[in-house]
Amino acid sequence: MTLYVQLDCSILRYKYLKLISNNKSMGEGENTSNFTPPDEWKYPSPKSVVEVLYKNICEEQ
Repeated sequence: MTLYVQLDCSILRYKYLKLISNNKSMGEGENTSNFTPPDEWKYPSPKSVVEVLYKNICEEQ
């Protein structure tokens, strides 16, 4: 599975752009699903793994 995410570091929000599933691991094989979710921003829950991960990504930029 490959998940494309747009991250807005100015206010720590994110949105999913595209989700692609394959029939083998590590993005190998044929695409089994190609999904584009609704265009909406989300905010990570406080002290969640997602919040910590995205804060670290923003600090590295």
